[in-house]
Amino acid sequence: MREVCFARTKAIRMELPDRSMLVLGVLKEHRVKSPPLIASMIEPSDQPLESFPPQIRVTGKHPTPAGYSYALGSSAISNCLRGVPMFDQMTILFSNRTPILAGGVITELPLFRLAYTNYPVYEPSSGESLYRGGERWALEVLCTPYPHRGFLHTLCIERALPLLKERLCKEDTLPKDRRRMSQTCWYRMPAGEISWEEDPE
Repeated sequence: MREVCFARTKAIRMELPDRSMLVLGVLKEHRVKSPPLIASMIEPSDQPLESFPPQIRVTGKHPTPAGYSYALGSSAISNCLRGVPMFDQMTILFSNRTPILAGGVITELPLFRLAYTNYPVYEPSSGESLYRGGERWALEVLCTPYPHRGFLHTLCIERALPLLKERLCKEDTLPKDRRRMSQTCWYRMPAGEISWEEDPE
C-alpha cells in the first residue's frame, strides 16, 4: 500500500511544472524596459566656502570596545565650542583610554579630557618649518556605555560643553605661565552633577 501511495505521489509531482520556469516565463511576458540613464548635474551652491562654520581638527579615532560608543561627533563639539579664544589651536581625539573599562560599579563617568600644552616651537637649522610646539588644546572624547548614548549626547550638548566654553572664555580659569595642564569632565551619577576638574600632576 505504501509503495502505491509513493508511486502516485511521485507521479503527481512529475506532472507539476517547475516553479522557477513559471516565474521566468512570467518575467519574460511582463518584461519592462528600463528607462535610459540620464546624466544629472548637481547645481552648485550659492553659498561660498568661507561661509561654512569652521570645524575643530580631528587627530584620530580609537576603536571602541563592545558595548561602548562615542556619545557625539566632532561637528556637534565644534558647534558647542565655536567662539572660544583658542578654537583654532584645538584638536579632537576620540579615545578609548577611560578608567571605566577597568570594571566595577560605575558611579562617576568621565566624558572628556582636555590637555593644554605650551612648549617652544622647534625650528631646525636646515630652515625647514617643523611645528613642534606652541599653544595647543587637545580635547579627548572618551567612550561611554552604548545603551546610554542618547542621554549622554544630550548631557554633553546641554551641560558639559557649555560649561567648558564658559571656563575657556574666562581669564582667571586659563593656565598662566604653565607648560601643561589637564582637566577631566566628570558626570557624578548619584547627584546628577557635571564638573570639570583639574587632574593631579
